[in-house]
Amino acid sequence: MFKILFFAIIFLVNDFVFALTLTTEDKIKSCMAGIYFKQETIHNKTKKYTKNLSDFDFTNLLDCKGLEIEIKEASEKSFIVVVKDKAQSWKIDSTKTMTKLN
Repeated sequence: MFKILFFAIIFLVNDFVFALTLTTEDKIKSCMAGIYFKQETIHNKTKKYTKNLSDFDFTNLLDCKGLEIEIKEASEKSFIVVVKDKAQSWKIDSTKTMTKLN
């Protein structure tokens, strides 16, 4: 009986994992949320936002894999980052506003 229950749990987990597949838009938004968090972390330490992508540790931002990221603006007070894939472009700024560009 325990073996049957164990296999049922495995199938349930597999079905759940497939349900968590992100759309392109969700992937971009998740990437932008991670970028926002990283920018805020850097700002809290240095009192300015970074213009350098090399300041980010992208190993923890797996949803950014395969996306084009460009920091358009960064200063002591604000930042704007654009994230693109082949079909969509989005931007996020220091106010947490996510805007679809196309």
